[in-house]
Amino acid sequence: MIKLSVFTVATPDLTPEELSESAAAAGIHGIEWRCQFTSDAAKLEKPSFWGNNLSTITPDAPDESVNQFVQANY
Repeated sequence: MIKLSVFTVATPDLTPEELSESAAAAGIHGIEWRCQFTSDAAKLEKPSFWGNNLSTITPDAPDESVNQFVQANY
């Protein structure tokens, strides 16, 4: 059986909740969350693959921020 996953770089304009819902509806089995710092300047830009990606976890994210991604998993 083939299992499918998506890397959040491919979906920069989706929040963790939106991506999780869309992935489940498409039959995707897993999500690889991007883990990277986003500069303050990039946060002011429109969503982009490697810049202001809305489903990016920062390496120093506090627990409450990480919980957003944990709870988004289906």
